[in-house]
Amino acid sequence: MAWNQGVQVVTLKVAERHRTERIVTDGVYSIVRHPQYLGGLLSHIGISILLSAWYSILSTPLIIAITYLYSWKEEKELIREFGEEYEEYRRKVPMFIPRPRRKPGRVEGGRQGSLGEEEKRIKQEAKALGSSR
Repeated sequence: MAWNQGVQVVTLKVAERHRTERIVTDGVYSIVRHPQYLGGLLSHIGISILLSAWYSILSTPLIIAITYLYSWKEEKELIREFGEEYEEYRRKVPMFIPRPRRKPGRVEGGRQGSLGEEEKRIKQEAKALGSSR
């Protein structure tokens, strides 16, 4: 399972090398702050299970801890570099585990937006067709 640990190291090094001049908050970064680390962890877990490598599965908590510590260190650097802008991003977006999201066009107790209006229009047309027969 050395290959899998090697992938983890490469993932961390590539992420470190590709620094940006601004905070990226769109795309996958609007869902989690560290998608590259999440992907690496999921790959490790998946490959370990696929290969039934018990020793690799047992190393998973250690790899999670190391990844968390590395992310924590990186976040301290980002706070130093971007200040309040990054702090605000941290408040809005989770580190690794995405928050459940509502479906677009839905609000508490009903629908909103064009999807809800379109559904209402279709139901009215169907009702009108049914009563005209």
